[in-house]
Amino acid sequence: MLQQRGLTLVELLVTLTVLAILAAIGIPSFVKSIERSRLVGAADNLIANIRHAQAEATKRNIPIQVAFTGSGTANWTYTIHTNPTRTVNGAEYKGVVLGLHENVVANSPPKPANAILFDPRRNTMLPAPAAGWMALVTLSLDGHALAFQVSAESGYRLCTSSGMSGYPAC
Repeated sequence: MLQQRGLTLVELLVTLTVLAILAAIGIPSFVKSIERSRLVGAADNLIANIRHAQAEATKRNIPIQVAFTGSGTANWTYTIHTNPTRTVNGAEYKGVVLGLHENVVANSPPKPANAILFDPRRNTMLPAPAAGWMALVTLSLDGHALAFQVSAESGYRLCTSSGMSGYPAC
């Protein structure tokens, strides 16, 4: 009796076909996972920098501004006006789009347009709503969105209107 070693061509082709089908099913979800991670990274960095600006305003007892440019595109930046000035470039988060809400763009004094101002004397963030939560900035990528909101009590949070897990609904 002849002993068979290895695989036949048919067995090899069936195995490769099954692997190709599994890869075709899995790759889109893997890509979506990478995109979600990119969005979450941009949002986490925004929150960390907002916390830094607020802490610097309190520590130095001077107003600190966070200014946004490039709204509505993936070529956005925001700058924290401390000494030294820190700038975050949206190119680090490929495809993530930053959108400013009318509350930020509205140029309400004493802050310039497209900026958030931390006032250490009143321990407030401008602009701020009279009550409840107000969206200032939204980061979005492929149907997912995270909004940066402020409250009347100078609190802030990230929330989602697109049902992303791990974040409260806006």
